[in-house]
Amino acid sequence: MWDEERNHHLFMASAIESAHRPLELVVDYGMVQALPKGMPMLQSSSSRNWTCPDNVFCMESILADLLKCNTSPEDCGPNTDHLPILTLIDTTLAPSLTPPLCNFREVDWKKFNKSLKAKLAKIGPPMAIISEPEFQRTARGIEEALHRTMEKEVLRTHPHPHRKRWWMKELTTMCNELKMLSKASYTFHARCDHPSHSHCRTKAREYNKAIQSAKKNHWKDWLEEANSNDLWIANRYLSNPYGDSSKACVSTLKKLDNNGVVSMLNTNKDKSQAFSSVPQDYRYPMPEAQWSTITKDQLTCMIKNLSPYKAPGPDGVPNIIFQKSHVLSSYLLHLFNTVFTLKTYYNPWRESTTVILCKPRKADYTTPKAYHPIALLNTTAKLLSAIIAENTTYILKKHQLLLGTHFGGRPGHSTKDLLILLESTIRHAWRQKQVVSALFLDIEGAFPNAITD
Repeated sequence: MWDEERNHHLFMASAIESAHRPLELVVDYGMVQALPKGMPMLQSSSSRNWTCPDNVFCMESILADLLKCNTSPEDCGPNTDHLPILTLIDTTLAPSLTPPLCNFREVDWKKFNKSLKAKLAKIGPPMAIISEPEFQRTARGIEEALHRTMEKEVLRTHPHPHRKRWWMKELTTMCNELKMLSKASYTFHARCDHPSHSHCRTKAREYNKAIQSAKKNHWKDWLEEANSNDLWIANRYLSNPYGDSSKACVSTLKKLDNNGVVSMLNTNKDKSQAFSSVPQDYRYPMPEAQWSTITKDQLTCMIKNLSPYKAPGPDGVPNIIFQKSHVLSSYLLHLFNTVFTLKTYYNPWRESTTVILCKPRKADYTTPKAYHPIALLNTTAKLLSAIIAENTTYILKKHQLLLGTHFGGRPGHSTKDLLILLESTIRHAWRQKQVVSALFLDIEGAFPNAITD
């Protein structure tokens, strides 16, 4: 794209030498002008005159693949003076098909439970499992019953990739009207007194005002109805920099080994190995207490506390299914207890989807420490893991296996609780006319700009 309005000084007598380079590029690569000559594309905001400041050049080798290169006046939005230039190139690439998503918010749960109950009846009534093959068969039967019921009873939706949450049908109508007026105004651009010009400007102002009002009202309504989890999402929207809402790309990582050699991690396989993992042949300590049997009340309480529409794992089963389908509880209770009585596990439960998230406000995103992974487990395995975590927390507290000042990984000892305790300790010392001193063991994290040499 060559902008003559911005680069007109290159054609003055004092700047002829500076203009040689772009002209040489046009000649060396055999570029030709793709945009038709004399095409008006900029209307002055003061005189309302039309000019032709922009040119589009392309190589002759791709000129045959150029389907269209022309202005699109009907797509000119509000608060703009340049007409958009529509360029279509035949790249013959296969489109990436977005798989349809399950819309669990509009499920008829009465029909869903009736269909699921009929499919679970083929497994047999829920009862204690006494053998490994029976455990594997039952786990596989429950998984197949869930998937078949979802395919039959859950509607599929095809979300538009550019859909905006604040968009309304009224804006679609106004957008179509503005396109028609913009096209009419461009058709009569030679007649400055034609009424289509004033109508187009008026509609553009109304359309712009409606967009700003829709954004503001949607944001205000969402904040007024926000729960505790939505407030954290709102804080992330305000604190994080703006983006294009696309999937984050993890750049090439640098890893420093024990010998001081820096290696570059380019592939996803190499990047995944940079994160921490359990060493092979790890020797676990002797158990401190015997594992207790999972009760029905404990399972029901855990299902009730799940977030209904949280992102599922590879199985695609959300938590809302366990909350609405109470017939599953009896089957899952025997299945989970068999994991500990027979010391076995269902292999598909080991599968997970790891999502890599960027830590905000990091100076260097080429190190693995600037990212943290989030593992999306299969929902059935995640439910079992939540019960295990609850029992483990009880054993740790009962046998005092962790210090009282240990924060993280257990209820009532989160980072927020640590900050509250730290502030309380400091203020208590100030009231006693004392001085508080703190030693940070993670010096690199506390002082990232310190000189280490």
